[in-house]
Amino acid sequence: MRMHIKHIMAILVTFLLYSILSGQFAHSRINPASSYCNSLGYKYIDGKCVISDTEEVDAWDFIKGKAAQEHSFCAKQGYEIRTIKDREKCAIYGTEECAVCVLPGEEKEVSEFMNISFVETSCGDQSCGIPENSHTCPEDCPKGGFDRYCDEGMDDPDCVEPLTEEMILKEYEEKKRAEKDMKEAKQKEMARKKLIKNALLFSIGLIILAGIIFIAKKLKKGKIQESKKYRSK
Repeated sequence: MRMHIKHIMAILVTFLLYSILSGQFAHSRINPASSYCNSLGYKYIDGKCVISDTEEVDAWDFIKGKAAQEHSFCAKQGYEIRTIKDREKCAIYGTEECAVCVLPGEEKEVSEFMNISFVETSCGDQSCGIPENSHTCPEDCPKGGFDRYCDEGMDDPDCVEPLTEEMILKEYEEKKRAEKDMKEAKQKEMARKKLIKNALLFSIGLIILAGIIFIAKKLKKGKIQESKKYRSK
């Protein structure tokens, strides 16, 4: 009976601690998807990241690198973005999948690269988290770093303007033009190789034909001479 009561008490204590910790975590934690969306200068509305008047994507797909990759933090820094499946690396999101920026020789998880925290922090705790930035809390957020605040006159990643629809269209047209030029160049190269091949085959054919004609003439000449010798006898 005592063992049974101890067992029940242990379960109750565990449940109580879990409830307290979960409650604290829920109150102090910020939605990573909305935080990421807003940090890049876009608007988070009802689970969607509104990138422009004509484009919106699922905010979680966006932070995982599955949607609107050209508008991602990695793309703004000039790097490729890739979705990975790694429980340990993606633990900060509470998901199995997350995004990494592909740098030369290494890959960095997006929130780590951005130096962004999804837990509410206070100024002076040596952590640059939401809602702090270099203007409101310079002791935690050094100038020139990614803190959702543009330090003008510095090489600050926050000062990178989001791609406009015109810029995206221009980039798309340039990409298509490059693909077309590459396709035409390949077709020309294939045509050139085909021409060389045909010319080579034609030359070989002529040489073989000339050889056959030469041998035939030789044989014919030999037969004629033999015939003359035979008649003279």
